[in-house]
Amino acid sequence: MEENEVFTCCLLLKNNSIMLGSSYGNIYIGQLRTPSEVNNLEFNNNDNIEVITKISEKILSFQGSIRTIENLNENNILILSSYGDIICYSIKNRSHTEIQKGKSSKFSKTWRLLVIDEDRFITIGNYKKLMYWYRSGDNFESNTQPEFQEFNEKHAYFCLNWFEGKNIFLINNFKGHTELWEVNASGISRIARDTLEGNLQDFLTINNDYLITVDYFGYIYVFRIEDHTFKKVFEFKISSNQGNIVYYSPENELILIGTNNELIFLENDFQKVYKKDVPVKQIFRYGNIDLILSSKGIIRLNFDKKEVPESIINYRYKKIGLIGDHDVGKTTFCRYLKKGSLSDEDLTSEESSLGRHVWTISVEDSNEQDNKILSFLDDDISKKILYFDIAGQKSEHFTYFPILYDSDIILLFYQGTSRETFDQVLKYYLELKNRCSKANFFIIQTHSEQHQRITDRYLKRELIRIGLDDTILIKIDSKTGKGYNDFKEIVLENIDWNSAPTVIEMPIFNNLMEFFDQLYMSGKSSSISLEDLPSMILNLDEQRLENIILSLYKKGIIQYLEEDKRILINNEEYETMHSEITNLIDEEYGYIKTKLIYKELGNNLQKKKFIKNILKYFKDNEIGIIFKENSKKKETHIFPRKLRSDLYYPNQYEDLIPKNLTKFKFSDNLLQLESFIAFLDIYPLDLISISKSEILFKIDHEPDNALLYLNISRKESFKVCSIGINKIENVDYQIEKEILSFILENIGNYLNDVSFKSNQPSLQGLDIEEQVKILLKTTYERPFLDFKTEYNLNTKAEKAEFLKDTIALTNSAVFNENMGFLIIGIEEKDGQILNIFDISNSSLLEEKSAVILNDYLNNFPLLDFYEIKIHDLYEWQENEEISNQIPFTENQKDPSNEDKLLVIRINRLKETVCDIKKKIHFEKKGKQKLYDRGWSWWRINSYTFPISEIEKQILRNK
Repeated sequence: MEENEVFTCCLLLKNNSIMLGSSYGNIYIGQLRTPSEVNNLEFNNNDNIEVITKISEKILSFQGSIRTIENLNENNILILSSYGDIICYSIKNRSHTEIQKGKSSKFSKTWRLLVIDEDRFITIGNYKKLMYWYRSGDNFESNTQPEFQEFNEKHAYFCLNWFEGKNIFLINNFKGHTELWEVNASGISRIARDTLEGNLQDFLTINNDYLITVDYFGYIYVFRIEDHTFKKVFEFKISSNQGNIVYYSPENELILIGTNNELIFLENDFQKVYKKDVPVKQIFRYGNIDLILSSKGIIRLNFDKKEVPESIINYRYKKIGLIGDHDVGKTTFCRYLKKGSLSDEDLTSEESSLGRHVWTISVEDSNEQDNKILSFLDDDISKKILYFDIAGQKSEHFTYFPILYDSDIILLFYQGTSRETFDQVLKYYLELKNRCSKANFFIIQTHSEQHQRITDRYLKRELIRIGLDDTILIKIDSKTGKGYNDFKEIVLENIDWNSAPTVIEMPIFNNLMEFFDQLYMSGKSSSISLEDLPSMILNLDEQRLENIILSLYKKGIIQYLEEDKRILINNEEYETMHSEITNLIDEEYGYIKTKLIYKELGNNLQKKKFIKNILKYFKDNEIGIIFKENSKKKETHIFPRKLRSDLYYPNQYEDLIPKNLTKFKFSDNLLQLESFIAFLDIYPLDLISISKSEILFKIDHEPDNALLYLNISRKESFKVCSIGINKIENVDYQIEKEILSFILENIGNYLNDVSFKSNQPSLQGLDIEEQVKILLKTTYERPFLDFKTEYNLNTKAEKAEFLKDTIALTNSAVFNENMGFLIIGIEEKDGQILNIFDISNSSLLEEKSAVILNDYLNNFPLLDFYEIKIHDLYEWQENEEISNQIPFTENQKDPSNEDKLLVIRINRLKETVCDIKKKIHFEKKGKQKLYDRGWSWWRINSYTFPISEIEKQILRNK
């Protein structure tokens, strides 16, 4: 072996021989002492015994390092390299067959291989994704699993291993996305999804009750398994080395966790922890003993000589996220909890938080016995809450949301003196509620002793609208201390500490957190190199210390400049740069090139380093989408939240799409393809319809609900006839099959596993009048105009029913800014709609056009109808129950005015998928004609509905 070459994996063969793989891509054959010889050797004063006696010359060589060596059957072995080389080695013939040729690129690495049986195996990596291999003749063929969408080339450090026997395996990437797949006779299929903390390297299940994992930074997690979901119960921070393997030793009745520099022992009940300084790559059974593959050989370890780690600190913890606009009092709130009261300086300080602050606050517990998790823990185990305080600058809020996703509790802050901050809180809730699935939400009103500009009635109605109630509302005033006891009683005293994970950590972790906590409390701008850390922390080598710092950075506790090895706390320059980048993103409406960011903001070396680090943070946390050309500075960043559907975005496809996907032409008068892909990649989609030629989605997006529409022509080549956001045009898009595949990869989950999420306000338990008030208040901001006709459509209201497939089209295209609600006036006679008044411009549809629309509505019932007197609307406005932007005439303000409006409410509760291509009957020259409705949109006096070219001509003629 070469000087710096180390072993990475091994496989036990017959006759006490062993195959060894190395970091240089070499394969060796070694000879071991017999099991009886190993058993008879005495340790004497040694901690371990070298077992290997001889290593051959290398027999094979590959690119990269050797990842896995696995038995395929009695005579054949599969070998996988990090660059994706896969070969089948015949022990009998001492020859090999190439299954896959790897690529010499760091972007094409294959990370794991798992053998199902002698005819099938699985590989996973960041180039070919999840590959299922099956025997075909003398070799193997593969296919990529279409359901496997979340695990893509952005996600490295894959973990793949058996979960239950050899019929269910678990897969995990560094973002924590985890899936369980079942093996059957015909292939493999996904059966469950979850998220596990840490970028796992290996795992072990104990009696199908517990899952033990080790991650890249050496953290050990213990999860309780509950119906293929995982609940964290322990977190061990007793190592600072890359984790490699989790193994159960029946000989010693210990759980062994191997890292790059040490071996950690856990007893079966997790009551005791030990460690030994020995690098571990693999652990395997040899006869009735356990052997360890270290960097340079194979050893038997003396398990009797276990070392108890330095004093261990135990505590349970919960994570609370704080979010709200600028100057609503989040930081003041944390200071009050930390100190118990506030000084005049605290109250009068005008300094605003930048970035994020993390406050560690211990909780006094008067009932420890009820909160015990396991018997071995002391009754007085401490409890801590980590408060993640996110700065309130609106432009950068969305960049910190990923830090909050794993919170146990989310506190939404607003000022009682500002309705705007309350309305913003509701938007934050709607955006976070699905991503923070385990969190309980509470709303905190600050400045409660000052004059309130928001009535309790308004608060209650707005909370009901989004599915909440006022029991989660807590009013506080930091100056007087009012409300803090309410917060403790409602929130803190009701925390279920039984569900809180227990952390067992070395003092260095606690020392670091206390040190950072002091810096956060001071409010001073800090930039600290690793060498400048206090001496109480510097008892590790630099690499192990940096691993700990990186793990804290990944958890969002600190900022860290990897290039300079500097920790940033309250760093004004860095956080100001973060704000300036997000402001520039706003100015460019969500579409910005890396080169422009450096040009506008990177006028010195330090600022360029800040920009580089911030953009890396965006990438690691999937904030926006990055399209690369040839270099890092030729990237384009797209932030879907900031895109404007009414703006033209530059045509930069040659730069944005991979080079093998550029055979297409685009039109310049429609919102560009990258925006379409950006929405698909970021926002949850409601699938409206799938047919042989159309795919239609509804997307939840601020400031309005957007429609994504993809119309496919399946001829010799794929052709996307229409594609757009918010507006639909009959624009010709010619896209080759590869481009279409690229698009469909982003929506594949919705084609295979359709789920619907209703974004409608919660109106349960309210009468129709209250429902309509809420809908008008929240969805309609355009002015009313004068109406002089009385409408009575009760008969129509009884007939109206909901049909999802057509309503979705009308809803998305016409009413997007109104969340699916429109107010129009309709004149009806004998069950027929004669005249239609569109409120937006008070135009009157001609009678014959109205008849066609009437026929359309009668054939496709899709709306709920309500009558409202215009004067009632005026009274609601006077009571601040609906928007004050709606103007009323003096005549409409008169109580004697009996004029009415028809409210058409779009009801989207039914969850079905059906083909939306329907047939509509029209009359031409007195004869009924049947036309196949096409796929363009036509606007008739601002009322829009699907209509074909033939139908357009009919209307023009009429």
